[in-house]
Amino acid sequence: MSTRAASLSLFHKYTMFDTDKTLNAVMSWKGYRRLVFVLALVTSYFIYNDVRRSGWHLACWDWMFYSGALTFMVTVALAVSASDKLDKAIEQLRTNNTLILSATQYSDILGQMAAVGRRWRWYSGFGVFLLVLSSWLFAFWKGIDNSPGGWGGFMAALHNAPTPAVLKYLSTLALVFLVIALCGFFAGTFLGATAGHGAFAGVLADENIELRIRPDHFDGAVGLKPIGDLYLFQALLTAIPLAWFAGWWLLIPHYPDLVCSHSSLSSWLWPLVAMWAVTLIFTFRGFVQPMLLLRKRVLKEQAFFKSQEVPAIKDRIENLQQLVLEKNISADKRALLNAEIDREANYLWSIDRMSAWPMDATTRRRYFSVNALVTVVPPAIDMLSRFGDKDSAQAGIWSIMRRAAGMWH
Repeated sequence: MSTRAASLSLFHKYTMFDTDKTLNAVMSWKGYRRLVFVLALVTSYFIYNDVRRSGWHLACWDWMFYSGALTFMVTVALAVSASDKLDKAIEQLRTNNTLILSATQYSDILGQMAAVGRRWRWYSGFGVFLLVLSSWLFAFWKGIDNSPGGWGGFMAALHNAPTPAVLKYLSTLALVFLVIALCGFFAGTFLGATAGHGAFAGVLADENIELRIRPDHFDGAVGLKPIGDLYLFQALLTAIPLAWFAGWWLLIPHYPDLVCSHSSLSSWLWPLVAMWAVTLIFTFRGFVQPMLLLRKRVLKEQAFFKSQEVPAIKDRIENLQQLVLEKNISADKRALLNAEIDREANYLWSIDRMSAWPMDATTRRRYFSVNALVTVVPPAIDMLSRFGDKDSAQAGIWSIMRRAAGMWH
């Protein structure tokens, strides 16, 4: 195995996989398939209960759970593939001669990424585990509290039911809660890994690292497109659960107007807000903060180009033009000088229009929908949900959208 391949393998190991065998098994496609199987069993239990309660009247089924399970599986599937994208991004940066590291620097980076990645995986896993478990317990408690009989009726029903039936109900309920909370641990671990990947932007932003910012790079992103695309992918990763939380937060108040009344869903409003806020932290760590760090590095290089290189380029162009104007110059020499002038002019043009973000123009436009989803949709939902002054709500939404779009200018 080459030194480069060994280094990338070690980086892959520390950033997406832990030396712990359990996490190593979970954070793989094999572990993902097992997770799908377990979640399918829980989903079957929910379908069984829905059929018993409402028959095949699908409007009365628990679509919040089913859509949440689907959102969870899609998000985890994307997270599993994130490690390959990181490896490819680093390899592409080095192949393009954008990232130049000595052996000592590369070793230090591996150690830094190991510590950051391990910390984020474990803390995020347990944190999201507790968040999901507390959210389900809160929703369960509020649902019973808001029911017609309240807790008194619930306890009376348990008291009057046969003991085996009560034990079966409580054990099944505890098992479902535990499985859902474990899914939260897995999701938190994956999200923590992608948040740990965001620390690599801090490495690239370090001025001691040889990072060749080139305004005329063919990727349209000063040579940083591979890592920019990775962080965009991580934004899409967190945007999926963010959209789900925001969508159900908007939909739940209107559920009683449907064929079936799901009054217990109102108990999920606050847990949805809490989980949305926590997911936003991963969006910040895995996308926003890395992009801002890279932008700061690019802007500093851009300022250097404009203050140092631009005047020198203009002088060279002027000197070359004077040579072209000489009468005794040959046609071939004049053609060579004009070609050199064109190269200098193209480089000057690229400096003037160089991107301040590690994304090309096409990618930036594609990202705007994700940015709007994260920063615009939730406040817009809040405004629209009030339905009082629609003109003011509309004006507020357009104001937020203009500010979000303006961040790219």
